[in-house]
Amino acid sequence: MSENKPTSDLLRGHTDTMILRLLSEADRYGYEIVKLIAERSGGEYELKEATMYSSVRRLELDSDIE
Repeated sequence: MSENKPTSDLLRGHTDTMILRLLSEADRYGYEIVKLIAERSGGEYELKEATMYSSVRRLELDSDIE
């Protein structure tokens, strides 16, 4: 693994941040968020849909997204 590639352990702690970043670019569906995270991490991190929806719900409750 390249030194510059993020590990899945590192990425796991930043799920909310990754989702917010993608949503700041454009409105997105859940499936698209999951696919883009996998794509942009070079396949190193595959977010489960349940995890993604838990993060989205938490972001909604914190009023970070609508």
